[in-house]
Amino acid sequence: MNSSRARISYLLPPLFLILTACGEGDPRSPSGSVPTPSPSPSPSPPPSVSEGFRNLQLALAHGSAFVIAPDTVIAATTVTNESSFPSPSVIEYNDTRVEWLGGRWGQGSVFPYTIAKLGQSTTYRDPSTISQTTGLPAYRAGNNNGVRFVLPANQNAFEIVLLDSGSRQPIDLMINGVATSALGYDGDQSQTGNAKYTRFSLPQASSARTITLHFGFRPYIGLRLPQGETVAAPALPATPASVVFIGDSITEGAVSPMSNRAWPMQASYRLGISNPIVSGVGGSGYLNRNPSDTGYNFRDRISDVLTAVDGGPPDAVVVAGGINDCSVAPGGPYTAEQVGNEALGYFQQLRAAAPKMAIFVLGPFTDYNNPNYSPTLYACRDAIFTAARQVDDTYTVDVSDWVTAENRDAVFDGIKNGPHPVATGHAIYGQRAAEKISQILLMR
Repeated sequence: MNSSRARISYLLPPLFLILTACGEGDPRSPSGSVPTPSPSPSPSPPPSVSEGFRNLQLALAHGSAFVIAPDTVIAATTVTNESSFPSPSVIEYNDTRVEWLGGRWGQGSVFPYTIAKLGQSTTYRDPSTISQTTGLPAYRAGNNNGVRFVLPANQNAFEIVLLDSGSRQPIDLMINGVATSALGYDGDQSQTGNAKYTRFSLPQASSARTITLHFGFRPYIGLRLPQGETVAAPALPATPASVVFIGDSITEGAVSPMSNRAWPMQASYRLGISNPIVSGVGGSGYLNRNPSDTGYNFRDRISDVLTAVDGGPPDAVVVAGGINDCSVAPGGPYTAEQVGNEALGYFQQLRAAAPKMAIFVLGPFTDYNNPNYSPTLYACRDAIFTAARQVDDTYTVDVSDWVTAENRDAVFDGIKNGPHPVATGHAIYGQRAAEKISQILLMR
């Protein structure tokens, strides 16, 4: 690729909304001694559950925990603007043998975005605002984009081509569902706007391997292979259940080193969901917007749920919010009653538009300073759960005991990231969420 044409101004990343203004309570609020009400139980499933609920039940049999194989030896090198393979085989961005991960995508109208896929699953602000850089909505992106394909037997090298814009997240490489690095691969991301060709050299293998690559919300141009080599389409999942996760910066994966290792993805692996869609927006909630005048709350971006899968709703949506609405300490932006009323309207609108979709509702997460949960969070949780119980095929997941005085240093690494878990915390949240949702699914 010509260097002068490929050097572009980088995308204004939605990450600026994530890390500079998460707006999730006051991490300085005192912990105190808090009376602990009994967790609110999840309601029993109705006599006839939805098609989406049934599909999630079927997917459970294929779930497993996220695994890293530290002994896998992978060589990764990155070059700029042209392939390291002489006369490479070219797999274009729209090749149907490569599965796109993470939900909706768009093709830009400005080069080089005309030859790339850009994630469009998450709406941060008014989508009618068009980026001069890409020709796509300036405030839409993808939280957990990636690709999956099969590398045939005795093929041991390939390149992924990404535009150096929009995200500094490492590239995460999984082989047959197992991650190959604890930290991922840098990919020489410096936001210069160039095309980066990251070459992976794998151990020899006499059988085909399923390759999964996650790369945040960087634009994807395609794959390159040694001359004459090719790829195959991955096998269709035995139970292709679909799930959208709606939430704030905790769901988005703030502080997690890679978005595909944040708690929604950790839960999805365990639940057998092969291609979840994560739609977290830092600072958002049922009512709260960030920025307050132009940002979108959950209902503002309800289309992120209702059009998430081929223009329609998923089998299930998992909603995790409230901390930005009520905060941890008293005096949040909104009262529990206000949040509950808005949550009810949101759940009712979801149900009316997607009668076959199951709805799972998590209570608001806490922070480092409040491992015992706070009275404000309990009131907020109860208001949200009361709203959820008024809507058919809607199930509640209590999170009030997920952080304790004993595990908070593991969840937050002892560095007081406010409410944002580090990698071990996301793994804990993901495991607990999967356990709770599995319990609900197995009730029938």
